[in-house]
Amino acid sequence: MSQSIHDERVLMVTVICSRIQPYLGMNIEVVDHQVAVDMIFYIEQLLSEVQAVGNYNTPAIKEFFQPSKESPLLDDVGRQKFDTIVAKLLYLAKRLQPDLLTATSFLCTRVKQPTKADQCKTTTGSYSLC
Repeated sequence: MSQSIHDERVLMVTVICSRIQPYLGMNIEVVDHQVAVDMIFYIEQLLSEVQAVGNYNTPAIKEFFQPSKESPLLDDVGRQKFDTIVAKLLYLAKRLQPDLLTATSFLCTRVKQPTKADQCKTTTGSYSLC
């Protein structure tokens, strides 16, 4: 006895055959049996989001790890943007640039009550990406 199983759910799969495959913010390129991974687009997108200009040699300047007590807290929109930027920096630091981890770890501690000074520190951390 054979039973036919009919499933009305349809799964559409798109297969893209090219040398460069985007995946989770990374571009994976296969050339001559070698694999190259970069996050250039992700970094450029992050830099444009924080509107970073300039260049630093280090992700954390001397005063980076000193929270400002006088700086006002961010509003809800600013807090959400700060949280997003810190999460993106953390993803980048874990995947590609471990030199950002110390500064990003400090910013992670500031996510609950970020201040204007903390928001400025996200651009400082991003400068070393330029």
